[in-house]
Amino acid sequence: MKSETITFKKSVNSKLQKSKKNYTIEIFRLISAVLVVAIHTKPFFDINFHFGILFQVITNVAVPFFFCISGYFISMKLREKENYIKNYSIKILKLYVFWSIVYFAYDFLYERIYKKDYDFWYAIASYLRQSIFSGSHFHLWFLPSLICAVILLNYFIKRNVSLKMISIISIGLFILGLIGHPEEYYRLFINGYGQNIINIYNKIFITTRNGLFFAFPMVFLGYYLGINKEKYKSYKYKKILFSLLICLILSCIEIYFSRHLGAENIRLEMNIFLPLSMYYLMILIIKDPLNKYHNKIVDLDLSLGIYVIHGIFLIFIPKFMKILEMNNSSTINFILVLIFSMITTILLKFLVKKKKFVIIKNFI
Repeated sequence: MKSETITFKKSVNSKLQKSKKNYTIEIFRLISAVLVVAIHTKPFFDINFHFGILFQVITNVAVPFFFCISGYFISMKLREKENYIKNYSIKILKLYVFWSIVYFAYDFLYERIYKKDYDFWYAIASYLRQSIFSGSHFHLWFLPSLICAVILLNYFIKRNVSLKMISIISIGLFILGLIGHPEEYYRLFINGYGQNIINIYNKIFITTRNGLFFAFPMVFLGYYLGINKEKYKSYKYKKILFSLLICLILSCIEIYFSRHLGAENIRLEMNIFLPLSMYYLMILIIKDPLNKYHNKIVDLDLSLGIYVIHGIFLIFIPKFMKILEMNNSSTINFILVLIFSMITTILLKFLVKKKKFVIIKNFI
């Protein structure tokens, strides 16, 4: 009888935990992971250039979403755990170190020593600079940026800085990031002394798409929405969707405008309408948990695995396509990278579940 009662309690607790889970977030995590693969493979340009541009505008929301949702969860977890930010930062740092080691042979030995034939000490300095400011491997930049943003947010929270003041600071940082980004068109409007400052900054720090100018404003946006969660429940779906659609259309117009000015960046990952797009998208996501739509694919929680693993297939699949004399199609590359990343993630999770490869449990 006692064991039946314990079993019943466990069943009830698991159901309660499941009901608290926001499946809209889980579903969009998976979608965003797919969009991150699309960012790096640029599909559909080989089919139709304009559709390719449109799809790239949609992919723009993927990385900011991961930043925003981190801020959103911080607003929730801080009420329960005082040291949540510290523990969360350590967790992300471990994740970054682990996957930096995985990609080390390619980023250091192949790219710097073999391919570019750098002097050994210069190769080390170059690798460390990139690891700190823009990611040890090109897609891992998200992790150190997130750590930086979370630590900065924690600094403001601990000093009781008002939400209004943090909002002003984050907007100001994002605007500076727009102006200073080396691949965007905004810097075309800055001349003379201002341009010299931007050039010096980029020579040292490489980019403004980092923890300070990009990640922090997005993390704070998610935190702000989490603090004011109840306020957005009364918002109408049609108005939110319409506002989001308008922001995405304006982003498309901005991209075409930037190309007219000679900008080479076809995606414009930092654009004027991105924060507004994320504002409406996040409201849409946190407004309704959609728990009745959960399924086994979402429960597999593949988003992190796809994100960290797909970099491996970005290296090798184009090479195999070339060897096999396959059509050099960005769309085929996207599909293959995505499929192999998903299969590898599922396989690794299966091995972890069977206690065969426990070391990677916290890294996928």
